[in-house]
Order: sequence, then structure tokens, then C-alpha cells
Amino acid sequence: MKEQPLRFISLKNRCRRKRCMTRKNWIIFGVMVGMMILVMVMTYVYMVPSKPEKKRVQISVVVYGSSNGRWTAFKEGVDQAETDFGAVVNFITMDEKNDYKEQAEVLRRELDGGAQGLAVAVTDSGEMKEDILELAENVPLVLVESNMEGDLPCVAADAYQMGAGLARQIITEMGEDIQVYILPIDERRSCPKLRLQGFVDAMEDSVKDVAQLTNFDEAAQQEFWKKAGSAVLVALDDKELENAVTAMQNSENKVSLYGIGSSEKIVYELDRGVIKGIVFQNEFNMGYEAVEALLERMRGQDISGMPEVDYHHASKETMHLKENERLLFPIIQ
Repeated sequence: MKEQPLRFISLKNRCRRKRCMTRKNWIIFGVMVGMMILVMVMTYVYMVPSKPEKKRVQISVVVYGSSNGRWTAFKEGVDQAETDFGAVVNFITMDEKNDYKEQAEVLRRELDGGAQGLAVAVTDSGEMKEDILELAENVPLVLVESNMEGDLPCVAADAYQMGAGLARQIITEMGEDIQVYILPIDERRSCPKLRLQGFVDAMEDSVKDVAQLTNFDEAAQQEFWKKAGSAVLVALDDKELENAVTAMQNSENKVSLYGIGSSEKIVYELDRGVIKGIVFQNEFNMGYEAVEALLERMRGQDISGMPEVDYHHASKETMHLKENERLLFPIIQ
């Protein structure tokens, strides 16, 4: 029988095979471990109940109707608070008729639709008192800008001091030897009435010729321009100030126009020099604080000590100062 030759396997090749087998074993082991982890994760996901998602609070902010742009900065504040506090806010602006019965119906409809709290800038502080107090017995409610009799919190600037501040601004810039005419105000809300009182009180010790107009329709305007001369014309809210701008642009006059408000049109006309000066409340803060105060009230917290909304002065020369610009142009910040 023929002998088979001996085969020799080099030690080098044997080591290479061992390394190859070891690498394969580790790969198989890794795949098996990965599959086990995947099975465990899937088992946890499907068998362990997940925590229910926290339900967001629903509130409604309902404001009286005014000129276009009146509530722009205010709504920016509301939107920011909605994001910061995780609420769901339904923002509603009434039409310019400002029917108090219609606003009361809107508020009830919001409650029926699931609103858990209300922030309201009322169309009529007197006529809506009964409706507002009735609603406040059933749901947390915060007033905005105009207060009313009762123990309800109100997020607002000091309306009396705003009126007085406007008077002082006019005296500083125009002197005391002037004729001042005040445009008619919306007496349904408490805020314009307080502004008027503050303005008149601050004027009476320095300026004697102060008169309030009872009408400013087209016929009244024609008569006014004939006698106005270089008088000062004053509007105590956004809508009347915008109307005054339109009236002035349709006539030849030397009247100096001042007012309270900061709508987009008012800011534009201030920059053009049509309006000489304004006093304006921090609308962004008022919107933000209205939502914040309402949410705190819904949690049962005492908000009686909340600070007043700040207010500021501006003219064509000062409107682009850093602080005024930040407040008057909130959208482009």
C-alpha cells in the first residue's frame, strides 16, 4: 500500500482561520443581542401603557370692534402667551357696531363651545354688567382695558393718568396759550371716560380754552375748520384719532393733532408728522398679561395685586427711540 504524503498546515493559516471564525461568531452574537433588545423594546412599547397627553386649557379672548389694526399688537401678546403657557386661545373681535347684546351672545357661545375661561374687552361697561357678572359666576373671567362695578380683575393701564399725561405732553410742546378741542368719546366704555376726566383735570390749571365737541360728522367738520385756526385737536382713543387724521387730510388747516392710541395707521401718521404726539399703552403686554392673569385665576390664584399695564409717550422725534420702537413695531422685532 502506497503511503500518503504528510500534509502540513502552517501555523499562520491556522491562526487566520481562527480569527475568521471568531469574527463570524461575534457578528452572529451581536445580531442575536440586537434582536433581543429590539424584541424587549417592542414588548415595552406595546404592553406598557403610555401616559395620557396633558389636555391643553381652552380660553377665549373677546374684544370690542374698532379700527383696522387696533388689536394687532395686543393679539401678538396673546399669541406669545398662548405659546409660553401651552393654552389654546380663540381670539374674537366684534364688528364696529359693538352691539353689547351680540357680544354677550358670543361669550355664551364660546362657553358652549368648550371655553374654560374668558378675557373680555367689553363693548359697553354699563349695559354688559349683568351679563358679565352672571358669566363670572360660572367661569373664570378677566376684564381687559375697561373696568366695571364689581369685584372682577381688569388688565389695563391707568386710563386717568393716560389722559392727564397727554394733557401735560401738549402743554409742554405747545405752551399754555392754546385753544384745545376734544373729539367726542365712546361713553359706553369706562376707559375713554376716565381718560377724558384725567385730561380735563390736568388742563384746567394751565389752559383755559378747552372745549369738548359733541359731534364730528362731515357737516360739523366743515364748521370746525372755519373756526379752528391753529388750535389743538385731541382724540382719546384709536378710532377717533384715525377718523381725525382722515378729516384733516381732506381739508386745509393748521390744527395740531394729538391723541391716545397706537394702531398701525396711527403709528404711520405719527411718523409722517400728521399726528404730533400720542400716549399709548403697552398693547403687547396687555394681551400677554390678560392670558396670564386668566390662567392664574383658573388655577385659583389671587391676582388682585397684578401690576397695571405700562403706558408711554411718543412724537415724530421720539418714536424711533429704542424703547418706543420696540413697542410701536412689535411684529418686526
